[in-house]
Amino acid sequence: METTNFKGSIQFFPRKTDGRQIEIHTESRLKLAFSEPVETTYNVVVNFIDVALALPGEHVVSQITFAGNQTLPNDLYAGMSFEVFELTKHIGKGTIIEIKAE
Repeated sequence: METTNFKGSIQFFPRKTDGRQIEIHTESRLKLAFSEPVETTYNVVVNFIDVALALPGEHVVSQITFAGNQTLPNDLYAGMSFEVFELTKHIGKGTIIEIKAE
């Protein structure tokens, strides 16, 4: 089965540590990277669970879906860490909670 989405926990960086300066809304299109050094990023849509927006520095649980035609990573697992980007700006980090395959 190919992984198309997962539930993840995201911690957005606060403003004072060069995070976003304004809130981020659910259904935002972001980029994720699953290894260091960051060589490949994946376009995703992030849908927050239980909130409509997150402020810099906040922690949210999200449903994360890979967007478009991409070669997807096939070795994702619950507990795996990832980095969150908006374009090229590093705005947070997260952990996979649950994989959903189709």
